This record gives sequence, C-alpha cells and structure tokens, in this order.
Amino acid sequence: MPDANPTSRRLASAVHAREDRIGQVKDRIGRWHDRTMDRRRRRIRQLAPRQGDSFARWILKEILTAPKRPVPSFGFSIVPALVHSVAADRIRHVRACALAATAALVVVRHPWGAGALAAAMLLFQLLIAQGRLRRIARWGTRSLVAAALLIAGALIAWGQLEPHLPLVHRALSDLPSAAFWLTALLAGVYACDRWVAFAYVASLSGNRALGAQMRPRFAPGAARRVAACAAAETWQAMPYRREQLVDRFVGASRSAYRNVVRIQLSPAGEATEEAPQEDDATPGLVERTPGAARSGMRKFEADDLLDHVRDELRKLRGHLVESHALPHCDVFEAFAVPDSEWKKLPGAKGTETPDTDGRMAWPEAGEMMDESCLPPSGHFRRRYLAAQVVDWEGDIVVTVFAHAALEGQTLTFVTRPHALAPLHKDVRLEAAHGGELAWKVVQTPVQALGDVAALAHRLYERTGRALGTLRPKKTKEAALRKIAEAFDPHKALDDKAVSLREHCSDDGIADMHQHEDASRHISILQSSMFASASSFLSARGVATDDFRRQAAQFIFVTGDNNQVNTGVLGGAMKQANQTNQSGNEANPKG
Repeated sequence: MPDANPTSRRLASAVHAREDRIGQVKDRIGRWHDRTMDRRRRRIRQLAPRQGDSFARWILKEILTAPKRPVPSFGFSIVPALVHSVAADRIRHVRACALAATAALVVVRHPWGAGALAAAMLLFQLLIAQGRLRRIARWGTRSLVAAALLIAGALIAWGQLEPHLPLVHRALSDLPSAAFWLTALLAGVYACDRWVAFAYVASLSGNRALGAQMRPRFAPGAARRVAACAAAETWQAMPYRREQLVDRFVGASRSAYRNVVRIQLSPAGEATEEAPQEDDATPGLVERTPGAARSGMRKFEADDLLDHVRDELRKLRGHLVESHALPHCDVFEAFAVPDSEWKKLPGAKGTETPDTDGRMAWPEAGEMMDESCLPPSGHFRRRYLAAQVVDWEGDIVVTVFAHAALEGQTLTFVTRPHALAPLHKDVRLEAAHGGELAWKVVQTPVQALGDVAALAHRLYERTGRALGTLRPKKTKEAALRKIAEAFDPHKALDDKAVSLREHCSDDGIADMHQHEDASRHISILQSSMFASASSFLSARGVATDDFRRQAAQFIFVTGDNNQVNTGVLGGAMKQANQTNQSGNEANPKG
C-alpha cells in the first residue's frame, strides 16, 4: 500500500503546483471591494512553502542530496516524491533556459525595440520610482533662479538629444513589435511549462501504477541517489530526539508520550493478599492469561517477551472471524538511534546488490542483534518492537513502540504511542479529470500571461534593488553583508534527521472521526501488548497481579471493550516528568 497510496501521490504532485494568476487577480479586485466596504483586506493567494519549485528544492536539499540518511517512511513511499522533485527541478532549469533564449531571440530580431524597453524601465526606475523627477520639479519651483537653472538644463539636454532623434524614433517604432513578440513567446514558454506540469500530475493519478523501483530518466546520478534513499528507508534504524520536553521517534509523529509498567519479578505463589483477584482484574489482560500452575518462575530474556508480543500482534492482521482486521497492520523491529548520531550512520550508495528478499544489507543489523546480549543500561542505541496501522488512505498512521528491560530482578515494559496527523491542505493536490481538466487547459494561456506579468514585476523590483545598491553607502552595506554571510556559523548544514511526512503534516488530528479511529487503534495495539506480556509472564510462573494493576491505569474499561487512555492525539499531546508509585512515568490523559 505505501508505494501507491494517495499520500505518496499527493506529496509527489505538490512539487508540480503552479501559481493561480486568475485567482490573484480576483483577490486584488476583492481587496478593492474590501476597502470600499470597510472590511479587513484579504490576503493575495500565493504558493505555499510546501508547493511548487521551492518544495522540490527543499526535498532535494534536505533528503536527496543531504549528507545524512533519510528517515524511514511511515505510511507512504518517499520514492515518488524524490523522482518528481528531480523532474520538477529539471523543468525549472529548462524553463529558465527557454526564457533566456526567448529574450535573446527578441533582442536579436528587434534590437531597437528591446533597447527601448530596457531604457524605458531604467528611466522609470531612476526618475520616477526613486522620486528623483519629483524632487527635481519641487526644487525647480522654489525660486526663479532654480526655475531658470532647470529650464537651462532641459534645453541643454534637448540639444544633446536632438541629433539622435531619428534613432529614438526608430526605437519607439520598433518598441510595440518587440513588446508583443516578447510577451507572446514568454507566454508560450509558461503555457508549455504548465501543460507539462499537468502531465506529471496526471501520471500520478489513482489508475497509474507506482512503485519503489521508479527512477528519474536521463539522470544517472539522481537515479543512484534515489536508489540509495529507497534502500535506506527500508532499514530499521529510527532516530529519536527530545522536543519541548517530549521524547519521540522522528518520522512517527510530532508528539508522543509513554506508558511504563515496572514490576519486581516474583513467583506467582508469592502474590500478596492485597493484589486483585483475576475476577476483578482488567478483562483485556486476563482473557489471554492461561491457568498454568504457579509453582515457580522459569528463566526468560526480554527478547523472549518481545517475541511473544510480536507473535500476538501479528494475529491482528489478515482476516478475522470475530471482527474486522486492523487496516494495513504491520509489525516490525526498530533500532532506536539518537538524533545526534544520525549523521554518523553510513548511507547506501545505490549500487549495492540486493539480498534474496530484495533488500539491501543493513549496516546496523549486527549491532541490533548484539544489543539483546548487552545489559539494558549504558548504551544509547536500543531495540524496539513496533506495531503500525495505516488508515484513511495513509492520512492517519498509528505506531506503538514497545521495549522491555530485565535488570535487578525488575521487569520494565515501556510503550510509546505515536500518531501521525493528516497531510496539510497545501499538499493535497489532486489530478484534474474530465471537464475540470479541459477548463484548466483552456485557462492555461491566460495563466501564462499572468506569469509573464509576474516575471516583469520581479525584474522591475530586482532592477530597482540593483540600482539602489549603486549608492556608496548601500554598496558598502551590501559588501559587508556578503562577507558576514560567508562566515556565518548559522549557515552550517542541519545535522538533524528530517522527515518529509512530518514536514507536510498538520499540527494535530482535527477531524472527530479520524481522532476516534487513531485512539481506537492505539487502544487495540497497546491492549494487545499488555495482554500478551501478562500472558507470557503468567506462563513463566511470574506473578502478574502488579503488572495488571499498573497496566489498568492506562486502560478505561467500557462495557466489554477496553480502551487505552491515549491522551490527546496530535499537537496537544503532553509528556509529564512526574513518576507515581505505580511506575507510570507519563500523564496518559495528556
């Protein structure tokens, strides 16, 4: 599913977004209405940072060409976004070359008209835009002497210009032709650019097949980097970091919390009288506990406990008789690595030979296997068991990480739920079909004329800034700014792990039903983890009363259903630092 789900397609389509020039004209007309009706002025619509060429450049800089391993994808495939970012960047360069060639062609065919256009823009900038003509006129009307000097200067200028009037007349007569052909050819370039963008977005429609094997055409270097990213995102290393007093796995969610159950290992026969009986215990934890004889404890490792939990979680997949199966449920192991060490991890080269299962050799595989033989304390990189549910066509991704540690006759079982919020509305670019597509194609020439007007406006502004820097004071300030930027320590590359899915997600889950589904999925996964762990401990002769009592604090019993206290999903999640007597190291109510 992740290769072809709508989330993968939307992220790839967002790099081909274009400005809505017709909408901008409507917004400017609406501003006039707002000013007339004394209303708040509306904002002129612009491309968001997560759209268009700027978004494609961000993907290329932070993921494809960054000197760090990409974060594993959660609920989508990163390959389509990388391939289409390379295509969008290539289109940008081709468009720039076509615009420059068009301008050069007009200059060659209509040199006098092109020169008149350039001279008109420079004179407008120097005399009118910067206020020089207004200041000269104001100075010339202050006194008779100033007026006489102004008239004398005008006569001298006319005397210098009069011999060249035939050339001026020739330039002015060629000006309309140059302006027409320049506008028409530039509009043609922009129209072709928009039609190519439509074609790329149409290639990402739901009836087209996508896959992790897609690569950029005629770009061997980019194809190798995409292959390296595709191989690296299948590896099981996961970066984690602390943000705003919250520990979380990068790529799984912007916020998270944890539930901790900590018990002393003791034989089942040594249960105290204060421990709750099985009839009063949480149903979800008792129903999987076998009635084995509690004669004594059998030795086990933390990996044995996680293996049993993994086997029980896998039973939630596939076709179930009693209920619907969890949508796109996956169980895997993750190797938690600090964010500060993420850049040190070796990346894939894109030229390795895959294994028999189609995956590249994972550099940290041996370290992850050796981690189970090490003491649970004293090392940053640790092994986690993860259960993931992808729902709402990839919009909601729930992942629960579990870790177990045996130390000092004490078992510590930790769960860390994460929930990815839906994609931001800026990234939800869908391919047009039928009448909508035909209408967009018809509108393209008008949109292209708007692109030409926007290009002229940008050129006009940049010319004004360039002329402003010609002043001695401005030139000195610009030179000092360039020197400061060259030695700016803050311009160093960011070593932190970056997740494309988190970068394009909302701050939280706003929809009521999506929030309810995410809470239910976390409830099911955590209930299964706690119940499986309790069943494993009971089968090994360990007293589970304290375990069930602590786990019950994370579970609300409603009728015959168990609902884990998932707190507030999304951006409102909080993580407390207080520790109560039962071993709960987080505030489950958020």
